[in-house]
Amino acid sequence: MDTEETIQKHARFAQFLSYLERHKIYELFFEIITLLVMEKPIDPLSYIKNSLHLAVKRRDTLRIILLSPPNFDKELLAEYLEIKLGINRVSLQNIQPLVSSLTRNFAKNVERTLEEQRFHETGWLFIDFPRSKLEARALQRIGVLPTHVIEIVWTNKSDNSSDDDNSLNSSSSTRSSQTCEQTEEECYNLNINGLREAYANKLTILEIAGRTYEELGNLIIKLTKKQRYYVPCIFRVLLIGSRGSGCRSVARYLSQRYGLVHIDFDYLLEQTRKQNFPLGKELRRIEDRWGTLPKSDIRIKVVENKLMSHECIKKGWVLTGYPLTVKDFQLLNSLTTPPNRIIFLNVDQMTCKERLLSRRFNLLTGSEHHLPSDDFHSYEGLGIRPKDIRSQVEQDLEEYQKNIGMLLEYAGESVNVIDGVAEKRVVQERVEACLARPVTCGLLNQTVKLSKNINSKEKIFHPDESLKPKISRHFYETDSEFSLI
Repeated sequence: MDTEETIQKHARFAQFLSYLERHKIYELFFEIITLLVMEKPIDPLSYIKNSLHLAVKRRDTLRIILLSPPNFDKELLAEYLEIKLGINRVSLQNIQPLVSSLTRNFAKNVERTLEEQRFHETGWLFIDFPRSKLEARALQRIGVLPTHVIEIVWTNKSDNSSDDDNSLNSSSSTRSSQTCEQTEEECYNLNINGLREAYANKLTILEIAGRTYEELGNLIIKLTKKQRYYVPCIFRVLLIGSRGSGCRSVARYLSQRYGLVHIDFDYLLEQTRKQNFPLGKELRRIEDRWGTLPKSDIRIKVVENKLMSHECIKKGWVLTGYPLTVKDFQLLNSLTTPPNRIIFLNVDQMTCKERLLSRRFNLLTGSEHHLPSDDFHSYEGLGIRPKDIRSQVEQDLEEYQKNIGMLLEYAGESVNVIDGVAEKRVVQERVEACLARPVTCGLLNQTVKLSKNINSKEKIFHPDESLKPKISRHFYETDSEFSLI
């Protein structure tokens, strides 16, 4: 059992981790390192001190490259994004002086234009360049790096029957310009693979599929709200789903695959109830007196004690069976280490009910089986758990249905919705894809509160000053077993 000193030490590490995520420190240092590599200053420390404000602005600024075929009206989409995102569109016509035939001069002209117009501070959108891999590499070498690269792909080019002027599938060309367009399209097709290779780590491919310009623009805007850096991250996964949705099976898979701690709320509540500690005694008193689940303020204490353990802070965790209500969700998200991945397994109630009613377990081995009939008496050696009785299943599903709408509404864009009816392997792959995907800027940045009010004027140190011994020990004290990465 952890001593009080050990628990406090783990709590400090949790605060450091949450602080780094909340204030986007990883992203800030990514921008600083990028500036250092590009500029290669003689005095790196002075350069970092002088360019820190620039790194902060670059971290929060959108820089988008739009790749699209020649017959796509990129100007109309760029105008919509310019208005909604507040960034500046830049085309070849804006590059002054006139674009040179030399790739190196072209990149210098682009950089000069961005600096003169101060687009590095306000954000930019390139709509018709870079046109080749050589131009892309030249821009990368001088530090013109995008945060997002969006490629527009035609999915049904042959369908030109739409009469809607706002439809992306409507033809915007005339017969007299078809030959010129074919030449531009051939050039585009020759260079697009090189551009994909140059921007592979930032590329997102969007299929048009009959979308309007406004719909496509809103989809791009949604992508820009997601985290733009792949930073070191300890997974803290919240799986939302009713009984029978497969949440626990997915959680066990993630626990084995990534070494996460699987926390099932029902099991955790039962184990805490058996402990001879104040919280366990309180749970037993509530059960004996009321015979119902404890309230939200008690439930969050049970969960918090587990999440703040050294094992969960070090390895990460995956939580199932909780939260039950929106209040639970709010309390969970106000903890020092809230979930940074929220995944909802969408399974219809009829399927969940069938899965639960057909579930049996071997009385000797404890193995689980699914039978085609709910008449378990005809199968010797198999039993049914009390929670899988029809009346209990219907009650649990009904209670879940009352709260799931409000839970998803509170989670907003932070939640990743997955079809849980698909094959087991497919569901696991989609969940893993959600872990690999950058975090959506939502709950973590909006509702996590600082545990202390920090005065920005306090504890400011000059780089040339030496730290006091007491302060130095505080900064450099580490735990050899704990790592933020």
